[in-house]
Amino acid sequence: MHRFLASKARDLRRSLSVPVDGAALGLFRIVWGAVMVCDGFRMLSKATTLYSPDFFHFKFALTTFVDPFPENWMVKLEIWVLIFAAFMVMAGFGFRIFNTVFAVVYTHLFLIEKIAYNNHYYLIALLAFLLSLTAADRCFSVSSRLRRRRDGSEHRIPFWHYNILRLQVVIVYFFGGVSKLNADWLRGEPLRHWLASGLPKRLDPPLSWFPDLLNREWFLWTLNYGGLAFDLLIGFFLWHRKTFWPAAVAVVFFHVLNYSLFEIGFFPIVGIVLLLLFFQPHWPRPLLRKWVPNEPATKGEAPVLSPGLACVLAGFFALQILLPLRIHLYREDPSWSEVGHSFSWRMMLRDKDPHLDFHFNPPEAEELLEKLPRSRMPVVSGRRAEIMAKSPHLIFQYVKAVDEAFGRVGEHEVEIRVASVVSLNGRPFQLMIDPSVDLARASYGLFGVPDWIVPLDEEGRPGNYPASQSQRRREIEEVIEKHALPILAKVERKELARPVEEILAGR
Repeated sequence: MHRFLASKARDLRRSLSVPVDGAALGLFRIVWGAVMVCDGFRMLSKATTLYSPDFFHFKFALTTFVDPFPENWMVKLEIWVLIFAAFMVMAGFGFRIFNTVFAVVYTHLFLIEKIAYNNHYYLIALLAFLLSLTAADRCFSVSSRLRRRRDGSEHRIPFWHYNILRLQVVIVYFFGGVSKLNADWLRGEPLRHWLASGLPKRLDPPLSWFPDLLNREWFLWTLNYGGLAFDLLIGFFLWHRKTFWPAAVAVVFFHVLNYSLFEIGFFPIVGIVLLLLFFQPHWPRPLLRKWVPNEPATKGEAPVLSPGLACVLAGFFALQILLPLRIHLYREDPSWSEVGHSFSWRMMLRDKDPHLDFHFNPPEAEELLEKLPRSRMPVVSGRRAEIMAKSPHLIFQYVKAVDEAFGRVGEHEVEIRVASVVSLNGRPFQLMIDPSVDLARASYGLFGVPDWIVPLDEEGRPGNYPASQSQRRREIEEVIEKHALPILAKVERKELARPVEEILAGR
């Protein structure tokens, strides 16, 4: 049995190592590098805000040790390094070195701020590392011009260089579809609310020519179930030669439609660029013949994929499949608890309307908090504070940071509770966090849903959004007065160990 499995594994590695033209991957490298240069300039504009060491940064559970550089000029320099590395990837000079630099820097910037998590940022980091394993500089690169051979054999690469990138893209689309197999999406939420409330800040062509589409029920269901079917099937259709061209047209239409409807950054551009990975390996050569005058060799062999690297890749993709499936281990909807939401390709599934109040015991602690200098406090901008209010884990992190700020001035017994009221996809507002729990002393494990997260009321019907801001405020106040304040009122009032003035004078 062992010999049989070893033989099959060897045959698989050989089939994946069949030499093919590297032209399509070379063209992908050029376009990918250009898009990443543009993305680097986007990051540069956020060097003094999102990535700045002057602000509090929310962390992923396993990477709490990752911090931004201590000075803003260092952050800007890091991003300039990323831009230069992306340019060198595009040019194809020192490809693997500079692509690895890009991957490391991009991942560092990705990890230092959880509140900015986005699926396409995660995808870029993964693809950057996978691209480092390939010979994407064999065609249309400075390096290929320097090492050009008469027989064109330097243009051929093992087929697995394409397949690992394709597989990653298929995983993203497929699990994006699997995540939509939930009751809210099948009812049309939150898409119905986004279209009805005018979430698209602007309509770009071609939808700007048909603005009444947003009010049509058939258009909603077309988007809803069409998006579900697209995500589940498109990756497989792209991979199959007979269905590639219809699938490619569908991908372009899908991303143009998303760009026209929603403010989702530059992901539609990335999605269209990824199409280049699924073209036949030789297809760009007739278009760009003058750049590569030699035809690729028709004979010869590529190095067989090594057993060690094959095991690493198998483990990598097994993890990519298991991470999205981990949500089934938890009893709570990840759209509500946020546990398992990240790294699972859950896209456009939730609309959360939050309200958050902090309650300190003793109450005088709030006065102390307001008098602490900026350098002693975890500072969060308004936009990030709104995002924080939607996630129990982010609220937990911030409370822990505030507790540490109290500790630095000698107050180690301040209790911090929250009145967190949230509506998910138009459900009635309800408590998201148990107000009786002192979050400064609570814990948040790596696995499972913390018991201080209040379960979602499944009886609440989604889609009933407040008609006005005044109605929204009334509903929130009703929940706070009925469910939060009675619990908070029972908490025993304590005095500060020392007067506020004495603490401030001694810091």
